[in-house]
Amino acid sequence: MNLDDINQANNASALSMQGKLRHYFDRQGPADPAPLAHMREDQVHGKDKLIVYREAAVLVPVHINPLGSSIVLTLRTAHLSSHAGQVSFPGGTKEDSDRSPIDTALRESEEEIGLTAGDVEILGKLGSFFMPSGYRITPVVGIIREANHLQACPHEVAQIIQLPLHIALNPNSYESVAFTRDGVTHQVWELFTEGHRVWGATASILRHLAEEMTLVNLALEK
Repeated sequence: MNLDDINQANNASALSMQGKLRHYFDRQGPADPAPLAHMREDQVHGKDKLIVYREAAVLVPVHINPLGSSIVLTLRTAHLSSHAGQVSFPGGTKEDSDRSPIDTALRESEEEIGLTAGDVEILGKLGSFFMPSGYRITPVVGIIREANHLQACPHEVAQIIQLPLHIALNPNSYESVAFTRDGVTHQVWELFTEGHRVWGATASILRHLAEEMTLVNLALEK
C-alpha cells in the first residue's frame, strides 16, 4: 500500500466515523436523552434534603482529521478550586445569558481553548450527568475540523490534550476502579492518555458514547 492509498483509507475512515456520529444523533430526535447517571439524594446533599442541581454543560469536541481523529480534552490548572489538575472536557456552569446547554458549552469552550461557535458543528446532546457535588452536566457533542488554532487559557487550562478517537470510542479502553468519597465507595471508569488519567464524569461520558457508537456499528453491519 503506497502513501496515497494510506491517505485515502484514513480519509474514508474519518468520513465514516463522522457519518456514524450523525446517524446516531439524527436517530435521537428532539427529545432530551435519558440521564447517564443519577446520584441518590443522600449521596449529594444528605438524606431527606431537597436537591437543587446547578446547571452546567460541557462540549465533547470530536476533531475529524484524516491523519488521525481525536476528542479534545483539557488538563485543568493546578490552582483551580475544583477538579484541579484533572482532565476534563471544556465546559462550565450555566450563566444567565445562556439560553441552552449548547450556549453554555460553546461559551466555555471559547473561553478555555479559543474554540469559536462558528468552528463547531453541533450534532446533539447526550443524557445529563448528575454529580455528587450538586451539578447537572449536559454533554454537547460537536464536530470540529481544525484544532491547530486552539489556544489554552493559561488561568484555567494547563494543556490541551487530543485523545485518539479509536481509543475514546472503544469500550475496552476503560477500566472500572474503586473510588471512595465521604466514606462511600463507588465504581468509576478511567483510562490513561499521554500519561494523564481520565476518570470520573469525563470517562463515564466518553464510555457511554463509546458504547452507543458500538451499537451503531453493529446495527449498520446487519
